[in-house]
Amino acid sequence: MKYNLYDQFKPAERALLLLNKYPLNYLKQVINGNIKKSRDLNETKICNYWNEVAVETKRILKKYEL
Repeated sequence: MKYNLYDQFKPAERALLLLNKYPLNYLKQVINGNIKKSRDLNETKICNYWNEVAVETKRILKKYEL
C-alpha cells in the first residue's frame, strides 16, 4: 500500500520528532537507510522526502550547535 509521507508529518516536523526520540548515530543510519532503500526501489517521492528530512535534521543540529 502506497501512502503519502507528507500526510503524516512535514520533513521539519519528522526531523524534530526523530531527534527528540533517537540518538544521533542511530538516526543517521535510519535516514540514510531509508534514502538508499527508496533509491534502490526507484521511489522518487519517498527518496526526496527523506532527503528533506536529512537536510532539516542538519539545519536543526546546526541551529542548536549539537
